[in-house]
Amino acid sequence: MSKQEARLLLLFAGFMMDSVLSYFLPFSYTKNNLMCVPCIGMMFFIFLNHYMNRQDRIVYSIGVGLYFAIIYAHSLLIYVIIYGVIGFAGAKYERLSSFSFTETLLFILAMFIGKEIVIFMMMKITGITFLSLATYLTCRLVPSIALNIGLFIPAYYGFKKYQEIAVEKGYIC
Repeated sequence: MSKQEARLLLLFAGFMMDSVLSYFLPFSYTKNNLMCVPCIGMMFFIFLNHYMNRQDRIVYSIGVGLYFAIIYAHSLLIYVIIYGVIGFAGAKYERLSSFSFTETLLFILAMFIGKEIVIFMMMKITGITFLSLATYLTCRLVPSIALNIGLFIPAYYGFKKYQEIAVEKGYIC
């Protein structure tokens, strides 16, 4: 298996885990109840982003953004831009980071919160949602943050195990 195939497989697995978890997590059709949004695919993208060169980072950012937009969100441009920003921020973060547990958790939370705020603003501007910011924070953002902090722990250590296997097989991340 090549390095590119291993990356794509890991990203696909992350997004599939998101899909499975979304099926079992609370979803509010009226948007007034609790709603949790898992982001394991985004976590794996950020983990992999740390080990990519500039060209791969751009291609993967656009590819992952398009995949997420077409398959999950049914909107085209916003997720390409969001994942592009995550890729760019990841490049800046890479220079300053040791990729420790705490640093990575804080970076992922910052990217998740930024993504959710951009999505909320786009929904507000286009008139898709009529929720107040307070309702959005309490019913979607805070429960999603709590969920993703819990999901981060196995994702982080699972990625560390993936790294060990990748080094052992010779296709270093």
